[in-house]
Amino acid sequence: MSKPKLSEVEEAAQLVYSMIHPTEQQRQALEAATAEMTLPHDPMLDLCILQLAPLDLHVDERNQKIGMYFHGLERFGAQPTRFAESPSGMDFGAHPLKLARPDLRVFAYEGIAYAMAMVGVLYRLKIARADFE
Repeated sequence: MSKPKLSEVEEAAQLVYSMIHPTEQQRQALEAATAEMTLPHDPMLDLCILQLAPLDLHVDERNQKIGMYFHGLERFGAQPTRFAESPSGMDFGAHPLKLARPDLRVFAYEGIAYAMAMVGVLYRLKIARADFE
């Protein structure tokens, strides 16, 4: 397998960045490209529809609770991870603190809690359920 050229890496990084942080020109291009489409909804809705994903669940046997790390759309291009917990696993109460980037997965290694988020960002947990660094 050959090493990618720097220009290819830069081009891929720019594409990912533009998907996360679209310019006004890119938003207008989307609207123009979909103007002739017949859809049952506004195509911009797909960019901002509420979702909660991916659910990373952890059982806290000592406190008899289930913890859930999740992300959801806060505004266009912003999907911070938060934490919620439930004594039953049916009704979760979310904490308002934004913990990390989206797609967070929490794991323990040598007694310390770590987490990895979108695009390989690694966090170390300083306080249970909050304050990643």
